[in-house]
Amino acid sequence: MDRGPMDVERIGARFDQRAQAIDVMLELRRQFGLAAAEIAVRDLGSTAYERPASGTLLAGQFPAHAAEGAVRVIVASGGTILERRAEPDPSRVLAVVATLEPPETSSRRSRRSRP
Repeated sequence: MDRGPMDVERIGARFDQRAQAIDVMLELRRQFGLAAAEIAVRDLGSTAYERPASGTLLAGQFPAHAAEGAVRVIVASGGTILERRAEPDPSRVLAVVATLEPPETSSRRSRRSRP
């Protein structure tokens, strides 16, 4: 199934220092005009509970045409790209879903089941 052109790229990167990740997040917001909901920073967890969590994750959704520039900023600032994937723009997908109409019915009369 062809999903058509991919409009956004979701990029996740690891930083050793939280302050570093926050600085990069603010730079990416400024440089690419991202809303607060499009990029965020979270502490990384660990499934090895005897070890404390280390590192910080920066995750963002970028217009496809800006993804290469975002990766350059992240890597130049000391981040390691963990994930990068192209997806349809969620706002476009939701708009299409919201305009779906109910299927046509052949009869307006409701049918009753027979005993």
